[in-house]
Amino acid sequence: MKPRFVTAGFDIRVWPPARSATTDATEWPQREDLYKQALGLAPENSLQLLEPPNEQAFEELVRLAHNERDGATLISIDLLLSTLASVFPSLTPPSIRADRVQWQTLGVDVCDLNGFFSALNMKVESAELMPLFDESELLNAFMLAESANVKIPAHRPFVLARIRRVINS
Repeated sequence: MKPRFVTAGFDIRVWPPARSATTDATEWPQREDLYKQALGLAPENSLQLLEPPNEQAFEELVRLAHNERDGATLISIDLLLSTLASVFPSLTPPSIRADRVQWQTLGVDVCDLNGFFSALNMKVESAELMPLFDESELLNAFMLAESANVKIPAHRPFVLARIRRVINS
């Protein structure tokens, strides 16, 4: 059975990223000006991600954030359903239909749940920065998460997070 990712929330990031896409906002910065505007449309959830309350707010968020000419893109950070259920039982995925826009999957990151700091940027298994995992490499991503949980206990738990960006609205 294929693991099921569900949207944990949205963020607005600089586009294109200077180095590579990541959940880690210290490596792939937020567009803070647009994020502050977006808070009027979509408050933050407990993971500090934008959570539009309805379809209209989501559509407005897409219009505000998805503007490549302005150097911005709307991203979705998706966690495994099993992660949400076990770590954040009170957090429910946004009820909006995010499939109304087209998404490009950028890859799967291994990150902590306390700020989305990326294990790939922490160089857990290698002296080099690692690229995002493809969804066909989830076993390797799980192994890195387990390794990071042991080697960097201050950031536990490390989880898998799929990153997608709006490509057409």
